[in-house]
Amino acid sequence: PRRPSKIVVAPPPDAVAVTDADPEPDVLESSDLLETMEPVEAPEPVGAGADRVAQAEVEFIASVTALPVGASVVDVGCGEGRHANAFSERGHRTVGLDASEAQLRLATDVHGPSVPKLRWVCQDVRDRGLGEQFDLVTCLGTTLGIYDETQNRAVLQALRDLCAPSGRVVLHVSN
Repeated sequence: PRRPSKIVVAPPPDAVAVTDADPEPDVLESSDLLETMEPVEAPEPVGAGADRVAQAEVEFIASVTALPVGASVVDVGCGEGRHANAFSERGHRTVGLDASEAQLRLATDVHGPSVPKLRWVCQDVRDRGLGEQFDLVTCLGTTLGIYDETQNRAVLQALRDLCAPSGRVVLHVSN
């Protein structure tokens, strides 16, 4: 079984030791980092360049999944909503799902609170509260992989449950 990711905190190799301290570096479990992280301000909205990248990525995803116009899409971990917005602009009924109120505020500031064919939902995907299935389920960026193995499995199961029987799931894992 895959172990949770670890971050090793150690001095650089050329550092000079000044004490006889324990030679083992500190090892932090990824779940420890999540518990100790301080909330941060939402970033400034991204520019048109990032929107063009999201549009190109959405065009690629729609092409490889043979996604018909008007299909239903949920963008899990939608963040600032660039991909969700691009799917809705293509004519898809889209839900932007994110557990972060700050990210969804940013999405609505950038794309509007009520874009036709696009709605924003603030919810953790693991809660499985949407109660609907979609033709396409996307999880792009860092949403998958930030948890321990058990919670990552819960995310994958939730993605499966969001997917209609003839639908597709597209994962982009950058970590």
